[in-house]
Amino acid sequence: MAKSNVVSMFDGLANFITGLGIYGRDKSAGDTFACREISPVELTNAYRGDWVARKIIDIPALDMTREWREWQAESTDITALENEEKRLDVSHKINRALILDALFGGSAILLGGPGDPRTELTPGQIKQGGLKFINVLARWQLNASGIETDPFSPYFGEPKSYSAGGSAAGVEIHPSRVIRFVSRPRPEGETAALNCWGDSLLQSVYDAVHNAALAQQGVASLIHEAKIDVVSIPNLSDAVGDSAGQASLLKRFALANAAKSAHNVLILDKEEEWEQKTLSFAQLPDLVNTFLQVAAGAADMPVTRLLGQSPKGLNATGDMDLQNYYDSIAGKQNTYLRPRLDRLDQFLVPSALGSTPKDLWWEFAPLWQMSEKDKSAVELAKAQASQIYATTGLVPGAVLAQGVMNGLIDEGTYPGLEKAVEDYEAGLLVDPVPDPAVDPNADPNQPADPGNKPDKPSA
Repeated sequence: MAKSNVVSMFDGLANFITGLGIYGRDKSAGDTFACREISPVELTNAYRGDWVARKIIDIPALDMTREWREWQAESTDITALENEEKRLDVSHKINRALILDALFGGSAILLGGPGDPRTELTPGQIKQGGLKFINVLARWQLNASGIETDPFSPYFGEPKSYSAGGSAAGVEIHPSRVIRFVSRPRPEGETAALNCWGDSLLQSVYDAVHNAALAQQGVASLIHEAKIDVVSIPNLSDAVGDSAGQASLLKRFALANAAKSAHNVLILDKEEEWEQKTLSFAQLPDLVNTFLQVAAGAADMPVTRLLGQSPKGLNATGDMDLQNYYDSIAGKQNTYLRPRLDRLDQFLVPSALGSTPKDLWWEFAPLWQMSEKDKSAVELAKAQASQIYATTGLVPGAVLAQGVMNGLIDEGTYPGLEKAVEDYEAGLLVDPVPDPAVDPNADPNQPADPGNKPDKPSA
């Protein structure tokens, strides 16, 4: 019977606990994801007022444009293209478009070409100097109307037309004159309702950025509480029972604090007790760094790049993290930025050259820069390989010489080398004549051989 009573009591308790919902249901069963739309005002405030939010927006845009691109063409064409880019301030305005895209979920570049803004702009309409300007607009500065639903249209999925604010209000702009920047498009249904604009980068990293700012703020507020004086007073409740007692107590400790500050002496009654409590900040730096690491991870960039500091730890360089990050940026350059630059170049190139050469192309300049020591090692290895090819005869001498020359010019190993080669071929630059005083056996009518230095004359 005793055993039966115990089982009965246990069963009753188990049923009671189960009825409270403790067993058989996970506490996270009711958790769901929710997306709070961040207003443009709040996005602007975060960008202007929080340094982490601003760097998360600015750094990727800067890294995508800071080294810019390298044109491959005739030297005169390269000079004309670079001058046209400077005239239109292309790299800066692309950077600005990327920033506004990341901050507000969309931006656009307006092409100032000839013709009625309501009509289509084609590359054939652009003559030399025909591209008058390129202006950057945030998504809020463009009013889009209608969505192109024809899958055979080159503007499929984009607004059918735009109108800009200011003096151009009410004037339609053909989509061919607008280059859109939308790096984070919304799901198809929502995007159509918002004229094909996307989400801000801060929309998905907002909580991480907010928590990092909150951690820094909390630690900063604790500084004021780092040291607290605690005084125990007998019958304190009776002493502050009326306004006169409160005033007397406040006056007393104001004078005591003044004496402590002036003479480093705290005067107390015999029955009163005083102690000083201090807070420990030993773990707080790790706490702040953890929140910053979460924010950096949410923004998909290394902490060293976000904070601008060297990695800590034995033999820690951070090179691998930065190289992986730059590889990610290079991927975004080629998959996202290049199509927009190609669309711009349809009008930029004829504006610079008057036509579009067939052999014209370009590449993004490398983001990862080797040290001078590493560059020297690579150049030495290439020179040794070229010497082996020349010695073995695997590559014809003239072909190898031209290839090596092209490599030295493209890599910029020797500044001004291309111009020097042109001058040499035109007869404006000749080999130096050997000095008989240094080499008495040298023929003054023959050029010097830089690879065969004369021996030092004997005494």
